[in-house]
Amino acid sequence: AFQFDAQLLNQSGQTQTFNAWIRWRYPNGTWSGVLLGPLTLSLPNGSNVVRQRNQNVAGSNPSGVYTYVGYTGTYSATNPTVWDSSSFLFTKTATDGGEAWVQDNANGGEPFPGEGSQIPLLPSGLTLKASPNPFNPRTALGFTLAAPGHVLLKVYDTAGREVGTLVDGWREAGLHEATFDASGLPSGVYLARMEAGGSTQTQKLLLLK
Repeated sequence: AFQFDAQLLNQSGQTQTFNAWIRWRYPNGTWSGVLLGPLTLSLPNGSNVVRQRNQNVAGSNPSGVYTYVGYTGTYSATNPTVWDSSSFLFTKTATDGGEAWVQDNANGGEPFPGEGSQIPLLPSGLTLKASPNPFNPRTALGFTLAAPGHVLLKVYDTAGREVGTLVDGWREAGLHEATFDASGLPSGVYLARMEAGGSTQTQKLLLLK
């Protein structure tokens, strides 16, 4: 997932009513459906609208370089009229079994006029991510719960031996964080394993001293 600022500026000399939407082009050249919108907006001349948005990138998506494109104009699923567009590139790296797995390509964040209230961007399932990683000697394990429940978060070495219990208790839905202190452990690979709501997530940890 990533954050970006979406800006719309009207310098046409008059009020404009238009559609705005976002799509991306996959590494193989095919296009996604609409990720944001199509919104219908009306901006007076000289007005400027900026919103901070969040974009999920599903773990099941192919790795590679994506082109992320925002459009204004008149939207049509088959033959849109584009007034203007702006784009940037991002790279999705390969995901292995030890990394947090994002479930969807949801777009959320600060709402545009007429879009409704704040759009939450909580993943539909369980996520677990360490930062920094590699680390020395501490790292923060951030995790997201889509629903409240009991959480068990432990760390193991490569031989399967438990080296620490970070969380063992009830947590509400939302974002949480636990710190893994490896001051007394040797350099190497460790595995954080979290269980909650009948699901399991793992995260590889690399301790470099």
